[in-house]
Amino acid sequence: MSERYYFLDVLKKLLTDKQERNSRYSLRSFARFLGLDPGSVSRILSQEKIPTLNIALKLTKNLDLNYEGEKQFFHSVLEANIEQRRYDEVELLYNYLNNFRRVREVTVKEFETCSTWMHEAVFVLLKKNSYRKNIELIQKDLDIPYGILHQVIRDLVKVGFVKEEGGTLSRISEDLSFNSIPKDHVNNIKKRNDLLDHSERALFNDDIAIRNHSYMTFNMDPNKSNELQEVFEEFFEEIESKHSDDKSDELYEFNLGFVPLSTSEDGKALKESILEHFLATTDEKELEFIKNQKMFSLNELPELKL
Repeated sequence: MSERYYFLDVLKKLLTDKQERNSRYSLRSFARFLGLDPGSVSRILSQEKIPTLNIALKLTKNLDLNYEGEKQFFHSVLEANIEQRRYDEVELLYNYLNNFRRVREVTVKEFETCSTWMHEAVFVLLKKNSYRKNIELIQKDLDIPYGILHQVIRDLVKVGFVKEEGGTLSRISEDLSFNSIPKDHVNNIKKRNDLLDHSERALFNDDIAIRNHSYMTFNMDPNKSNELQEVFEEFFEEIESKHSDDKSDELYEFNLGFVPLSTSEDGKALKESILEHFLATTDEKELEFIKNQKMFSLNELPELKL
């Protein structure tokens, strides 16, 4: 059997990594981790045994592979079985891989990146052709700010759930499966999102005297982000010192953060989009407030200057 197979590389590297971290880590321990008997694992590693479909399924269940890695793992098992002319297994593996593309197992990192209702809503809307070339329609139907919508789309593109080509958005053909996400992790993310949703409802329902929700968009050199972090820390310390002795039963949530909305390549286009949205949806008094507070570097965009 050839040594070029991906599944061999994965198994050997994993065993080596575990033994480097623990010199007493044995093949028996490795077999227990993989869910197989030590003899089978030994023969696979020494290329005396080719994994069957059932064995490959057991192996990948315990390996931390992403979608593409798992697919490549099965392809290499298929190639090994073809080389050994094990045609019964070839047929089973071929059929499995034909259906493999229909379901994509979401990793924990992907789930953390795209776990809000907005990510799910955009992903669902992109099933329809009418939304794929019309971000404005998505924004209108979901009623979320353009800046947030752009970030949601960037998240979906980053993890590979959505592709963007020539101004057209398209979602992957696979359905998403969340079976590999630990239940406790899902609950923690849900609690976080519920808290954010509650905050959003308070923004619209609670009297202005007992809540506030402010934000600003500005230009910043990424190298200065550490300076801003220090300002945040000092501000939190001041808030804590003023309210540390409060005995009220009322609970408030205070969030302060900053995120990059664009790279240097698409920054100007995104700023234009955000400003155009403000100009179209805010009255003269609000626009004057934005200008006075210098929320945006409007001088960089003379065609939109107030």
